[in-house]
Amino acid sequence: MTSGGLLGFGPRHLRVGDHIFVFLGREIPHLLRKTEAGTEYAFVGECHVDGFMKGEALLKARKMADPSYDLRDTEWLDHLHEGEILFPTEEVVLR
Repeated sequence: MTSGGLLGFGPRHLRVGDHIFVFLGREIPHLLRKTEAGTEYAFVGECHVDGFMKGEALLKARKMADPSYDLRDTEWLDHLHEGEILFPTEEVVLR
């Protein structure tokens, strides 16, 4: 269960504190774990989280950034690589 109360599952070796990331262009979320240095992440594996699959997390992020956004408008998901992303994102370094 996520800190936000969402139910999911992942690899056996996942730990409390692992982070769920949605990589642009991927439909499946991924688990990453901060390294000891705290500035990089290690890949843990793919996961399934209800509410994060097939672009759902991106729709929610856009809605948080723009409360007037209509969640039924999903066409922009097919064109993420073409323009500006309309909500905050984070770049991570994988080790």
